[in-house]
Amino acid sequence: LNTFLGFRSGSNVTIGEENTYVGALAGFSNNGRFNVYIGKGSGFNGAGIYNTFTGWESGYNNNNSNNTFYGSASGRENTDGVANTYLGLAAGRDNVHGSYNVCVGWSTGIMSLGENSTSIGTAAGYYNNDDNNTFLGYWTGSQHVLGHDNTFIGSMSQGGNSGLSITNSSSLGANTVVTANNTMILGNNNVYVGIGLSGVNPPPGNNLEINARNQSTGAVINDASGLRFRQLTSSSSPSTPYTTNVLSVDNLGN
Repeated sequence: LNTFLGFRSGSNVTIGEENTYVGALAGFSNNGRFNVYIGKGSGFNGAGIYNTFTGWESGYNNNNSNNTFYGSASGRENTDGVANTYLGLAAGRDNVHGSYNVCVGWSTGIMSLGENSTSIGTAAGYYNNDDNNTFLGYWTGSQHVLGHDNTFIGSMSQGGNSGLSITNSSSLGANTVVTANNTMILGNNNVYVGIGLSGVNPPPGNNLEINARNQSTGAVINDASGLRFRQLTSSSSPSTPYTTNVLSVDNLGN
């Protein structure tokens, strides 16, 4: 049994069943099963099962299953994608074939064609056309087009590097930009990074400052660097010309 409410909603349905279409032209030619479409033109064409679309022309051309689109034009051009979640105006709008994506926010992933990616924040992952990427923040990764297995976190992180293809890299912090594969950038060029300095005053006074601490108690350890080198210990042989013991380590590399 189907439930159709609205001008010509479900008008051309011939074999679909257990659907609920609400709104003018909702599910107009959609012959899927177990779907819920709410909004003018939502789920207009196609088929698929277990989809929920809410908003004007959301999931308009959808032909696959297990998708959730909420917001006007969200997932509008999705044809083959499966198990996508798009929440927000035009979220995931132009992704035709991508699957297993999450886009949350206004225009997130609007022109994306990738798969297995998460974009959260206004216009995050706007042009993402590759797979396994994570974008978190306002306009984060908005100019990232190609490159996979990346993590960009922070407002405008990787937001202005148009033309770069980046893979297996991370940029963490507002306005951070990574420029090469297999690279991590922590903070923009105005940030001082502290390790073991949570809640400590004075704050870090240089690009990287470390407090050596006892792992069990958190107590500060005096006369220690807080660093350990796994392949450089007190048993290592000096390398020419570095024989003046500028750096010293113990038997564990501390």
